[in-house]
This record gives sequence, structure tokens and C-alpha cells, in this order.
Amino acid sequence: MSFKIAVIVDAQVDFMDPNGALFVPGADEVVPILDEYLSSLTLENGYMGVVFTADTHDEKTYPDSEEAKAFPPHCYQGTDGFAFAVKPQNVPSETQKFILNKGVFDMWEDPDVKIRPYRVTGELVAY
Repeated sequence: MSFKIAVIVDAQVDFMDPNGALFVPGADEVVPILDEYLSSLTLENGYMGVVFTADTHDEKTYPDSEEAKAFPPHCYQGTDGFAFAVKPQNVPSETQKFILNKGVFDMWEDPDVKIRPYRVTGELVAY
């Protein structure tokens, strides 16, 4: 039997709340849909886990970063904007939950993220 892993990418207040530092128009309308989806991630439905990525910056390093040339300050760790706009607690307790903090726009280019090879069969669902 194969299982699925859901990936929820940067579903944070700064992106998904109209008052967020880098609000994406319409993202607030997706929050209740994602919250309902999270509650469906059960083993019975074929899900073994969910990964939440979190855009992660700080006041010391962000201003001098390449990303700061394109985007205003956002998702500073410890601020309201850094928090998830969706409710990770909606994921059923039997389903594994992981949070991947990333400090760059493209998480695959972050030198601090170490990915171990792992065989995954089935489907990867990303939102």
C-alpha cells in the first residue's frame, strides 16, 4: 500500500491575511478550504503525513538578502505575520506533521536545508 504526503507551502499570515506584509490577493479565500482539507488528511484517506513549509526571516539577515531587493520585510520569526494562517491542529492526530522553516524564496536552493533521499511511492499533493 502506498501513502500520500501533503505539502502546504507558506500558508502564513503575512501572505494570506489582507493585513499581512506581503498579502497575495485572494489568498484569504483559500484559508477555510485548506483548513477543511487538513482535517481530511487521515490514514484512511491514504495520507501518512503533511509538511508545512514556513517562509522564515529575521531582522538581522533579511535586509541584506537578495530577496529583500524584491520583497518588503515579511515572515519575521516570532511576529504575527510568521504564524500560520491555516490551522495545523486540524490535521488528525494519527497523521504525522512536519514544519520546514526555509529562509529563501526557493526552498530547494537553501544551503541550510538538507534533504535525505527517501523512496516515496504514490502521490505528492502540494497546495
